[in-house]
Amino acid sequence: MRKIIVAGLTALALTLCLSFSVQATLIVDTGQPPPTYYSGVSLFSGQSFAGQFTISQEYDVTSVQGWMGAAYYNGGGSLTVAILTDTGGVPGTTLFSKDFTVPGYLSGAAWRGPTGLSWDLHAGTYWVAFEPISCDEYMPPNAPKPLALYAHNLGGGWVPVNDNYDWVGIQVGGDLAAVPLPGTLLLLGSGLASLGALRQFRKS
Repeated sequence: MRKIIVAGLTALALTLCLSFSVQATLIVDTGQPPPTYYSGVSLFSGQSFAGQFTISQEYDVTSVQGWMGAAYYNGGGSLTVAILTDTGGVPGTTLFSKDFTVPGYLSGAAWRGPTGLSWDLHAGTYWVAFEPISCDEYMPPNAPKPLALYAHNLGGGWVPVNDNYDWVGIQVGGDLAAVPLPGTLLLLGSGLASLGALRQFRKS
């Protein structure tokens, strides 16, 4: 009897591990824009830019990056990256934010942004925004897989924009909770049955 209970409890523990394992993925990936110099979306102080995305499952966001290159004069500086709610097709309330820095003049274009995040996002539509603090930077256009919608804020509120000049490169990485497989559910049933047997065994 004890062997059966031990086996069942082992199955239950294995089931929990399988059910709650995570899978790293790119939630958003526009691809890398083609090489360009001193063109695209400008990221100066008071001049923010955002892209809209939708997820159908819950994710733990671990990184947010944009394809950026320093502007031809100063370049570099500090920015805030944020995840915002969607309000009528424009960014709404800030849910998460993180400051980061980008290098200066002649640093070249690259994926830039914070990693090591842990932002829990449920299924829904959101915006990822790049908001300069003190920065002279640009995001090159013509990403091969643009987002559904973009918006900019020049100090008077968010305004939708969407042409190839606005198709900047954005990547959002995260972890997705695994869905239990049929075999995993069978193991769960076995483990729960063993717990019931253990309870009856202790009563007798």
